[in-house]
Order: sequence, then structure tokens, then C-alpha cells
Amino acid sequence: MRAAVERLAASKEVAIVSGRSRQKVEDFVRLTSLFYAGSHGFDIAGPDGLRHRIGEEALPTLAAARDALQARVASIPGASVEDNQFSVSVHWRNVPEALRGEVEAATRAEVEARHGLKMTTGKCVFEVRPELPGAPVWHKGAAVRFLLDYLINARRAHGLAGHEVEDEVVPIYIGDDVTDEDAFAALHGLGGLSFLVAGAGESERPRETYGSHVLADSDEVQALLHALAAF
Repeated sequence: MRAAVERLAASKEVAIVSGRSRQKVEDFVRLTSLFYAGSHGFDIAGPDGLRHRIGEEALPTLAAARDALQARVASIPGASVEDNQFSVSVHWRNVPEALRGEVEAATRAEVEARHGLKMTTGKCVFEVRPELPGAPVWHKGAAVRFLLDYLINARRAHGLAGHEVEDEVVPIYIGDDVTDEDAFAALHGLGGLSFLVAGAGESERPRETYGSHVLADSDEVQALLHALAAF
């Protein structure tokens, strides 16, 4: 998969948008030519020196919630807490079904006990993220819009396109998580394509989605990346 991404990035602008921290994703992928949006887009960096961070004022509160959650779920088999810097992920995939409600209740309690945080859900995970009063809602979809605006303005600044550059850009987003729906929705009306990667048994009957297309698995994702690179 990494080779397919690297090949695509040789001729196209490529961004990885993840719920994990930006640094974790960069360290894993190890491709310096990409844009990276970590923590659901709260921390964005690019190969040209771009840095955009949202919600830094919430970091101490997130750290306190992380520590409290680690203590609260330590006795629940299979539960784990992941620090993603601008978000905290509480994983319950390996938690016995009868105990999953305890994980949700613990997460909700710690969020409600603190100002400036909100709880969302993903694939077998509860997410704790900053909630910024008076600021636009920030998520993967907002990050995608930010990156599109940034790249379009950069092309204009370098004289690579005219004022109708939006018509020359076809954004494509691939994702498999519930949190990717924000990005799928963001592409509506932008002439983009969005691909839901369906889980096992979902390829013919995927969940309700804003995605415009469905891919069955990572093999189909890789084939699509190679096809786009050749286009």
C-alpha cells in the first residue's frame, strides 16, 4: 500500500487524514511529500512548511481526561486508552459485549466533567475531542475543506491556474470509519468522489453513507490508487 501511495504522490497532491496523532501517522508512513492531518484534522502539516493546529488551548484538559480515563477503564478487560495529542481514543473492540456500556459511561462521565470537550463515536472507539466555543465545528470534513482551499490558493499564488482552478480540481477521499463520513459529506457539491471501504460482509450492503462509491477491501483501495497514479 505504501508503494501505491508513494507512486500516486509523485504526480498528485496526497493527504492522509487520520484520527491518530499526526506524528504517529508520519512516523508510520514515512513519506515526506504528503500532507498529514492528524487527530481528526486538528493538527495539519505539509511538505511546504504548512502547519495548522486547532484547539491547542484544550491540550491540558485533554491530558487530564486521558489520565482519568486510563484509571477508570484499567479494570475493564480489553479496554484501552490511546493518546492522540489533540484527541483521546478509548478503544472497546476487545471488550466483552456485556461491559461495553461501562466503557461508554466512563468516557461520557469524564467528558461531561470538563469544559471544552466533546465525545464522538468511531469504529469500536469512543473519541474525546476539543469543542471550541464560538469556533466552527472541526472534524475530518473541515480538514479536507481547509486543505482544498490551501492547495487551490497555492496554485493561484504560483500562477499555475486561473480563478476557475476549482473546476480543475477533483478531490477524492477514501475511508472506512464512521468519522470519515464528515469528509464524505464535505465533498458533496464540490464535484469530488468519496469511497467507503466496507468492512467484512458490508460490500454489498454497506451502512448508510455519504460515500459516492464502495470499495470491498484494501486490495481494491490499492488498485484504485495505482489507477489514479496512471491517470
